[in-house]
Amino acid sequence: MKKLLFALVACCVMMTTSGVVLSQSAIPHVMSYQGVLADPSTGKFLPDGNYKIVVRLYEGVNEDEVVYSETQRVAVVRGVFNMIIGSVNPFPSTMKFDRAYFMGVSVNGGEEMKPRTALTASPYAMYAENAGTAEVAKSLSPDASVVTGINNANGNITLKGDNGINVAQKGNEITISATSSGTGLDKGGNGLQNVIYNSGTEIGGTLNLAGTVSGTGYLTLNNNSIGLGKLSSTGATNGKVITYNGSSIVWATPPVTTSVTMGGDVTGNSASNTIASNAITSAKIADGSIVNADVSSSAAIGYSN
Repeated sequence: MKKLLFALVACCVMMTTSGVVLSQSAIPHVMSYQGVLADPSTGKFLPDGNYKIVVRLYEGVNEDEVVYSETQRVAVVRGVFNMIIGSVNPFPSTMKFDRAYFMGVSVNGGEEMKPRTALTASPYAMYAENAGTAEVAKSLSPDASVVTGINNANGNITLKGDNGINVAQKGNEITISATSSGTGLDKGGNGLQNVIYNSGTEIGGTLNLAGTVSGTGYLTLNNNSIGLGKLSSTGATNGKVITYNGSSIVWATPPVTTSVTMGGDVTGNSASNTIASNAITSAKIADGSIVNADVSSSAAIGYSN
């Protein structure tokens, strides 16, 4: 079969009209092409009729691997034909038109025409669909959620730091950090070693502190908020109690008192005590409390009933 002269005019139909944005489902994944077939020896157009045209796409002008192909029977009138590429064999989802492609055409089973034609900018509008929805979003898990608001606030949201929290932005990167130790401020603007308010109800629930909390100020705990299980048992043994030894609070054995020196009308100690000599006087005896049985018969006193 004699060689053909082929002129190709490409026009991508993936577009948005002025003021109208097509949804993803409305964007056609096809390309509209128009070509002219002529006899290169005479320059005359091919006779009118139906011709089988095979279109192949490659990633290089001399590549052998075909990345896409489609066969259509099209009508040729005065040498001109029109094709909607992708209408018979849809473009695979892997073809995002984010690189150069070259098209080869053959007619009625003949050899592929040379040279191949490089696709111009119009077909690459297919890639705009991916740019609009963002390639990153397409790579997310199907069940991933998109954050469109924070705490019922939508639209543009400004992040601000307070009470020792800094928010810094560099390009598309946002860094949230705490103020370095020693420069944190409490509610009154006073510097603290650790940014923990020393008054109010800012901290609730369980507060876990790692390491040692030091510096000036104080931490107030609610009454009855510390149970026995929260006390350190280091140094504790059976029978020891928490006591103050004059310099610190420690676990210690409580002192045992074995003897108490008695005073006043009692003499001796707690283990052995007696009434002091000459301590009982009339004032110490209740009236009418002494009866005959309380008086010895050998007493040098007289008594009567």
